[in-house]
Amino acid sequence: MQSLPASIKSLSAISCPEVDSCVVAGEGGTLLTTSDGGNKWNSYATGLENWFSGVSCPSRQICYVTGVASSGMVPTPKYEAALLVTADGGRSWTSSTPSIATGFASITCPTPIFCLAVQQTGGDLGGVPVVVYSSDDAAKTWKRVYTVNNGLGYTAIQCPDAKTCYTLYDSRSVAVTADAGRTWRVQQVGTPYPITSLSCPVANKCYGVSGKDYGLSSAGAILTTTGRTP
Repeated sequence: MQSLPASIKSLSAISCPEVDSCVVAGEGGTLLTTSDGGNKWNSYATGLENWFSGVSCPSRQICYVTGVASSGMVPTPKYEAALLVTADGGRSWTSSTPSIATGFASITCPTPIFCLAVQQTGGDLGGVPVVVYSSDDAAKTWKRVYTVNNGLGYTAIQCPDAKTCYTLYDSRSVAVTADAGRTWRVQQVGTPYPITSLSCPVANKCYGVSGKDYGLSSAGAILTTTGRTP
C-alpha cells in the first residue's frame, strides 16, 4: 500500500487505462498520476479547492476529471464546478467550467471523444433527480439525454463501449441504453439492499455493490448480471 503526503486529502475516484498508468482524484482539488504502476505518484497543482468526484481515462494519453461545486463555500473560481482534460498522459491539463452549473458527480468515456456524465441536482437523500448528459466532441458541449426523477442521488455510470451504458435508476434498478443514450430501459436487479456502485467490463456483463443503510453497515452483497442489452 502506497502512503500519501499529509497534505493530500481524501481520494474519491480512480481510472487506470493500462496496468501501470492511473489517474486519481479527490477532495480539495487533488489530482495524482502514475505511469509506473504506482511506485511513484505525481501531484498536479490544479489551483482548485473543490471535490473531484469523477475520473475516466479512455486511453493512456487522454483523461477527463470532473469536479462538483463545493456547497457552502464562497462562490469563487476555486470552488466552482470544474472539468479537466489531459491529452498527454497527465503532464498538462486544460481546465474549463462546464456548462452545467453544479458540475458532474461522475463521468465515463468509452472513447477519446464520447462521454456520458451524471449531474446530481441535490443532496444524497431520496427523491433527488439525477440527470445524465452526453458529449460527442471530447467534452466541449453537453446535451441532456436522461433524467431519473425518483433517484436516490446515486451517480454511478458505466459505458463498456461507445453505445452501451448503465446507470443507477433507483436503489434496486439499473437504467440501460444500447444506442449511446438516445433511449433507455429500466431493469430490476432484485437486491434487498440499495445499489451504490457499478462496474461493467463488457456490454453484457456488470457487477454491482449493494449495502444496507447506504453502505454504513456490514450487510450487503456483490451482484452480477449477464444478458442482452436492449
